[in-house]
Amino acid sequence: MPRIALICLLLVGFLSGGARAGSIAPELEMAIHLKILSFDNGLKDRATGNTIVIAVLHPTDQKGQASDYVSAVSAIASKSGGTVHGKRVRAVSLPITLDLADRLSGVHVLYVVDGVGSDNISAIARIAAARNMPLLSGNRSYLSSGAAVAVVEKSNKPGIVVHARNSKACGMLLDSKLLRLAEVVK
Repeated sequence: MPRIALICLLLVGFLSGGARAGSIAPELEMAIHLKILSFDNGLKDRATGNTIVIAVLHPTDQKGQASDYVSAVSAIASKSGGTVHGKRVRAVSLPITLDLADRLSGVHVLYVVDGVGSDNISAIARIAAARNMPLLSGNRSYLSSGAAVAVVEKSNKPGIVVHARNSKACGMLLDSKLLRLAEVVK
């Protein structure tokens, strides 16, 4: 069994108890996203310094949801060392505002919570492409608006969906091992 599949199955076993109805628990989703980032061969060169910073983007009225994902990354980092490409991982919460692009200094990866409109996703995707930042989500529909990768529920299990063109546009160089396990859309 490929290593990433085994890791995903183990994570499902350990973490699925906290899942909300019809969704993937934030800690499981972020663990899978971190594993996906470890298969982005370009990230280690794009992420300067010794920490990869993930901005969890959210509408101004959904800070609580974003906090769940920031806390999930912190929990993963404290349990397992939380490294990707040998760099520590940290998440910050950022509301989606008109000056978002100006507030992304030091950020390497963007994650968008559920509940963001497609116009905002498209604008964020343009920022991600211009800065070579992976744009991740847990919402499959965001892929059609520019997100690169989504971790979604498929048959009561997490599944990875990669949008080939969007992932390339934001600078991701995904390993073929990951692509064999993911659903790839164009």
